[in-house]
Order: sequence, then structure tokens, then C-alpha cells
Amino acid sequence: MSVFSSGIEFHVISCWSCTAPYAINDVLYQERHKDGKGLWCPSCGVSAVFSPSLQDDALQQARRDAAYQRTRAIAAERKSVEVNKQYIKIRNRIRKGMCPCCNEVFSSLARHMQTKHPEFGGPELLKALREAYGLTQVALAKELGAVASYVGRYEAGKRVPSYTQRLIAEWLSKQVTA
Repeated sequence: MSVFSSGIEFHVISCWSCTAPYAINDVLYQERHKDGKGLWCPSCGVSAVFSPSLQDDALQQARRDAAYQRTRAIAAERKSVEVNKQYIKIRNRIRKGMCPCCNEVFSSLARHMQTKHPEFGGPELLKALREAYGLTQVALAKELGAVASYVGRYEAGKRVPSYTQRLIAEWLSKQVTA
């Protein structure tokens, strides 16, 4: 409740339709609260039944929505941290020479991949490492500094620009060498 002029108390109400705030004096507020009759919004002209409980319900719903959004944001952050931990763990394993296919350690992972897993050249190797790291094509493209659609095209065996091929080759060489 607010006092806008000398001694007259007003209640500020928001229109349910246009959300414009307007004030009514305390006497009218009390009358409408008792009889439940409608009020006209001076801004949009919509009539609504006056019910402070409706406004309270809307406020409670807004608070519930905000709490839900906070909960979802916290859950997403936790999942992101967990995925990042897994990504780092797998990346470290590969850097130490562990094959993503047979889970054995080799002194030269690159040579092992060429001899024992020749099907894992280019696109297949990129996809296997990307999935082992838990990366999406978009995340990998961001890490490479390339266009996301080019990563998908490369994995599908389609043509991509030479600079993207070079970025992918550099990334793959970093991953498979100790």
C-alpha cells in the first residue's frame, strides 16, 4: 500500500492482460475485495474480476518457475562438469597411449592405429575419438576453430575445405601421439 496524495491510501495493481500497473484507493480496494466484482484496466480497458488471490497465485507461479529454472541451470552445470571430467580422463588415457578401440596401452598409438585398426583412418578415427571424448560435432568444431557442419561432412566422408582438413589432421595427430 502506498500514499500518493495527502492522506489517501492507494493499492497498486497490475492488469492481468497488459500487465500495466495502476492504483486504486483503499476504499475501492476493500469493496472489490469483499464483493469480488470486476475492475476495468485504465490502460487496455479489459475487465477482470478483482481477486488478490489471483495475483498472489500468479506471483507464486512466477516464483515456482524461477526456482525450476534455477534447478535446471544447476543440474545442467553439474552435468557439464561431469562430462568435462570424463572428457579430460579419456583424453589423458589416449595421450598416454591407450587405444580407444581395444583399451590397451601402446608406446606408439599412432602406429598401432595404422596397423591394427586400418579402418580408423580420417573420418572413422575422428568420429571414434570425438565419441570417446564425449564431444558433439559442434563442440569439436569449436575446439578446432572450424565450422560445425564441416566436422559432420568430414565424418560422413564428404568433401570439406583444405584448411578444415588441415585443422582436423593437426587435432588427430595431437590426440594419437603421446
